[in-house]
Amino acid sequence: YTTLHTKWNEKYPNDSKDFLGDDITLLKTDVDVAMKSAMIIWEYQNLNSIAISKTSVKEVSYIVNGGYNGLSKRKIYTKKAYEVLEKEFKK
Repeated sequence: YTTLHTKWNEKYPNDSKDFLGDDITLLKTDVDVAMKSAMIIWEYQNLNSIAISKTSVKEVSYIVNGGYNGLSKRKIYTKKAYEVLEKEFKK
């Protein structure tokens, strides 16, 4: 959370957050904050370089979550996301 706290406040100086304090709850209650936070960590961890492969769900999960908790559901949701994206790109 220290990295998120620092990177968020660098990226959004006019919307600073205290992720080491009370604003940590926003990650569960505010979709905008949760999505922006996820993008900050994705960029910070350079996850695009890993996520290029459709078989990378396990590796990305470990980096983002520090383990494999919920991996089976994450694989299902990732597969569905790829299916939706592939349909959209074929239009």
